[in-house]
Amino acid sequence: MRTYVISSSLDWPTALRWNRGAALRCGDSKIAASAVLAAFFSAASACMAGVPIARVQNNGHDFGDVWINDKVAHGFKILNAGDGELEILDAVTHCPCVQVTRLDRRIEPGKTGEVLVQLDSSAHVYGKINQRITLVTNVPGDPEVELKFRGLLREYIERSPVGAGFLRVGKDETVEKEIKLTNRTDKPVTLELASPAQVGCFSFSLDETAAGKEWLLRVQASPPYKAYLNEARVQIKTGVKEQPLVNVNCTAYVPPRLELRPFPLVANPAFALREVRFINNGLAPVRVRKVTCDDPRLRADVVEKKEGREYLIRVVMPIGYTPAEPGHVITIETDDAEEPVLKLPFLAKAPSQVDAEPQP
Repeated sequence: MRTYVISSSLDWPTALRWNRGAALRCGDSKIAASAVLAAFFSAASACMAGVPIARVQNNGHDFGDVWINDKVAHGFKILNAGDGELEILDAVTHCPCVQVTRLDRRIEPGKTGEVLVQLDSSAHVYGKINQRITLVTNVPGDPEVELKFRGLLREYIERSPVGAGFLRVGKDETVEKEIKLTNRTDKPVTLELASPAQVGCFSFSLDETAAGKEWLLRVQASPPYKAYLNEARVQIKTGVKEQPLVNVNCTAYVPPRLELRPFPLVANPAFALREVRFINNGLAPVRVRKVTCDDPRLRADVVEKKEGREYLIRVVMPIGYTPAEPGHVITIETDDAEEPVLKLPFLAKAPSQVDAEPQP
């Protein structure tokens, strides 16, 4: 059971204590905010009315094979096994591919309501499907209910692996991966690149290995790179009506000599404390001297993990804090002659990127 804390103010020691416990680590800001309200109002009303109990009668639904670009739906049955009215205050999805299309918000004791969920397999879905929806209810002490479903995405033109991900590439390093494309239809097809053969640091080539049935997509990443994340998407024309394009996302993470992880820092109102690692990937030791924020509501300190090599930067903020657009900046001062000052963007939301896919 999770613990939620309601507070109108935040002081430095209290924020640190909360961070070490479970009070604020809800993982999703929307869930945290809704759950705090749920816990507050349900506790206040529990002594005046009966207590609801939420039970999912058909959880863990298996869609089986889901073909790409199809939409499938499932209705979760929610039984109120208690003696008080059950209220569903919120339904939080965890992937853009999932949508709640109907929701019975109030369920009387002994009655059953429904939450209708739709999965759109056209994007953000790869391989094995394991998704969940978090219901936030008025059940005292345990307001969250997890709805789960699974399945397996099938593609007419199958990718293996689904993308090309290169982790911690050296700034002067050239790396390459191959992706096998297989025609799973009963007719031969012709594939061709719809994207340029070179996009940023990535280059692509497509070779047929079995006539009308199999191909190899070669993805190469080579300098010059930008620091941190390099991204591109290559598209392949298929001529298949049900899947006219195959998208392959490519990423290359290139750590700089003085690395900040994560970069940029993205706000999550569910957390009162965020931690950033300073990693020295160079040969000479580098020490962090000072950390400052351009917003007076933020406070930061530094913990030395390994002298001259690694430091932990802790940023404390009010509960529910979100940086105003276009964001704020955390400044890290070092004793390094080449980079005496590092700037860490602190943003309200992540920069626009290609769809995230699982990478090998």
